Amino acid sequence: MPSHFYGAFEGDSLIGTLSMREPQHIGGFFVKSDYHRKGIGRDLFNTMRRDYDKQEFTVNSSPYAVEIYRHLGFEEVEQEQTVNGIRFTPMKYVEKITIK
Repeated sequence: MPSHFYGAFEGDSLIGTLSMREPQHIGGFFVKSDYHRKGIGRDLFNTMRRDYDKQEFTVNSSPYAVEIYRHLGFEEVEQEQTVNGIRFTPMKYVEKITIK
């Protein structure tokens, strides 16, 4: 399956994005700061989940987003790392509730 992109809009304005790459890895997940804590990220995540039979996803979370991913059900699978100057924590989501 090629990369997939999801967007959240308010009118004509793009306010959130989520991109997936093989194999079921979140490559980018952003919500404009004015729209944080309004469920937009969770809606994007749940919309993306509907496109996958296997409900297991990985992400390399920035330090800022670790707690956000925890709220979505992700867990750390390794300690924070720095590779080529970029800090991230490898995390994984395994289905707890079926979305359909």
